[in-house]
Amino acid sequence: MRLAEVFLRLGCSLVGWMVVIAYVLWLAVAGRVGCSADGDQLYRLLLFLAPFAAVLSALTALTRPLAAVHDMLRWIGVLPALLLPVALLTVIRFGGAVIVDGSAICGVGTPPAWQLLWPWLQVVALATCAVVVGRAFMARDARE
Repeated sequence: MRLAEVFLRLGCSLVGWMVVIAYVLWLAVAGRVGCSADGDQLYRLLLFLAPFAAVLSALTALTRPLAAVHDMLRWIGVLPALLLPVALLTVIRFGGAVIVDGSAICGVGTPPAWQLLWPWLQVVALATCAVVVGRAFMARDARE
């Protein structure tokens, strides 16, 4: 494998890990931040970040052919793995308020259509990120 390909795989994998960490971290702290003067801007951002993170999380597997590099990079997945339960609790909390109670995320009233889609999209994206992180840790066992 040429050096350029090694650096390309390494760089793409690092970008994938950064996107996964940013998405899970923002989702985990969204429950603590709540609604600010901007209203539901954070939740709109997370609505568009979820499919982006789900797609780019596939980049983390690009270092699999490079066993030593992949073994080092997979430890980056510890942070999103620790934050996944907190992020899921945030989705359950706000999803329950929107779907079960029928209230908007940042206020009283009927939620807009995008807020009804928000919890389902977050669950799918979190599941994708959980599979990616899990596969990163299972990759070594599969090669041995």
